[in-house]
Amino acid sequence: MAEKILIVDDDQDTLRLVGLLLQRKGYQVTTAETGYQALEIVGQDPPQLVLLDIMMPDLDGLEILRRLRANPGSHSLPVILFSAKSQVADKVSGLETGADDYLTKPTHPAELLARVRSILGRSVVTPPGEKPTPVPAKRGRLVGVLAARGGQGVTTVAVNTAAAHRLETQGSTLLAEFRPGVGALHRLLGLPNRSDLNDLLKADGKAISAESVGNLLVRDEIGLQVLLSSPKPSDADLIRAGDRFEKISDSLTHMADLVVIDLGPGLPAVTEKIVQKCDHVLVITEPIANSISQTRELLDELSMKVLGLSTLHVIQVQRFWAARMLGLAEIQEQLGRRVAMTIPPALELALEAEYRRRPLVMVEKSTNAAQHFFRLANLVTKPA
Repeated sequence: MAEKILIVDDDQDTLRLVGLLLQRKGYQVTTAETGYQALEIVGQDPPQLVLLDIMMPDLDGLEILRRLRANPGSHSLPVILFSAKSQVADKVSGLETGADDYLTKPTHPAELLARVRSILGRSVVTPPGEKPTPVPAKRGRLVGVLAARGGQGVTTVAVNTAAAHRLETQGSTLLAEFRPGVGALHRLLGLPNRSDLNDLLKADGKAISAESVGNLLVRDEIGLQVLLSSPKPSDADLIRAGDRFEKISDSLTHMADLVVIDLGPGLPAVTEKIVQKCDHVLVITEPIANSISQTRELLDELSMKVLGLSTLHVIQVQRFWAARMLGLAEIQEQLGRRVAMTIPPALELALEAEYRRRPLVMVEKSTNAAQHFFRLANLVTKPA
């Protein structure tokens, strides 16, 4: 069945020309000339994608988008803002409101089609009334990624390890960020700006189940399942909801062969509990004296507090070359532990990955840095 696209614009020429372009490419098109009409269509006959103009006669596009995101039935509906407003501030406002992409009029037909295909290709959301994919009964491997302090590369390692496993094995892979208030995965993976983790943490603990968690997962273009957290700083207090984090992690481990959780910096009580459930734990550091000193403190606390820790690996992320960085032998002596792997610098690759909103292992698989992530993915799938 052809994918359905709703075009919302009060300009008749835009509705006709864009609608004809999409129909010729095999899409089913519906149109709306007002915001209220658009909301009614979404409620009665949901499309797979909305092309939404900002300047509308009743509700403007941003208000329509806010209402779509506030409604559970359309919370994850992909939306591309399509507007003549071309200032950077307009684009930022649209993306922060929850748009998946922003196109400026006039747009070349080839670019419009490419953006539409990209969004539809990476947005896999359970249609209303359709049951989610059954949850596997077996338990997958759980990998926790953390560091002594922020800025060490925890999210980079988590994202690329999960993506490498998915690309290499085509096995079911799940990536979650247990970092309310500082969610970043939506930007790195080109996914909708959602706060699904935060919604679960605010819910009644009894309502958290494999089904409720599974319904909130989104997929990127390679089929990586993702549980997203809110980037709003005011949500940071939700880190205190320890019992809910445990229920969520228990549910996740039955949904994929490999589950990678971005635990962020430090060792709060909730991280202690999650780490004890992990089959593998990756402690991220960098070859700078202060980082190594703090990492040693973290390793000591893990050894004292976290009983039954299966396998712990120190992963060194070297983001740039510098003569005054500590050598590997000195680092291992100070840590009192072997460094399992050093990820080499790849600044240009990292910048390109950020620009494309893709993991760097998808941008250029053959690079030295990318190959290290494939080896790391292999490491964490071995028996503990």
